[in-house]
Amino acid sequence: MSTLFSLVYWTFTAVSSFILYLGAVLIWLLTKPFDPTLSLLHRYTCWWGQLYLRCLPGCRIHVEGRDKIKPHTAYVLVANHQSAADILALSALSVSFKWISKKENFRLPFVGWNMSLNGYIRVEPGKPESIHSAMESCKAWLAHGVPVLWFPEGQRSFTGQLLGFHGGAFRLAADCGCAVIPILLEGTPAIFPDWRVAAFPGLIQIRVLDPITLAEAGGTADGLRDYVWKRMKETQAGIREGRAKEVLLD
Repeated sequence: MSTLFSLVYWTFTAVSSFILYLGAVLIWLLTKPFDPTLSLLHRYTCWWGQLYLRCLPGCRIHVEGRDKIKPHTAYVLVANHQSAADILALSALSVSFKWISKKENFRLPFVGWNMSLNGYIRVEPGKPESIHSAMESCKAWLAHGVPVLWFPEGQRSFTGQLLGFHGGAFRLAADCGCAVIPILLEGTPAIFPDWRVAAFPGLIQIRVLDPITLAEAGGTADGLRDYVWKRMKETQAGIREGRAKEVLLD
């Protein structure tokens, strides 16, 4: 049954992505002249992303602290990265942002093409020119009051433990005078354990923490990085402790 469900799910994903991409192109054409930040297209894209979680009968998404991300305010959002489903889950934030992703993801039919339409930011890790270009794109969006979302670990954590952070997101926040908002994800690895899809992955938790300024973290980008990592590590431990207690009570 797991294999059959997965085949149906991926078939639905492929067919619906084609149809929904056409909708994205239409929205882009109609709204771009008066919506320079592409906020309406992003909202549509968030609905598209949530669709692939909402169609899983045993998937529940719980978001805490969404109101800490104030509209039309430049923030650097940083989230932990455990699964390919992370960005689908983060769509449930329902706030405007541009996220940074590897260049190859933009080549994916329909989904990747829609990322380009949205003005999401592509980067090739290890290539200085690409990293510089990505940073400049981030600064341009922040100047328009649009938050940018980073996965500062730079790769998925297959153990679930928080990996060390790269410094780019925190240098960006320091250069632009923006607060960093940490976001903790828990439960997403259960959705795609491999190529198969779990129909009943359980609870997906998203917790948005309070904004952290450079001054609060000692005034340096490295200090900000370390302070945010510590806060996220403590929050992750608290979330996991709560989930473990729920399992015991069940």
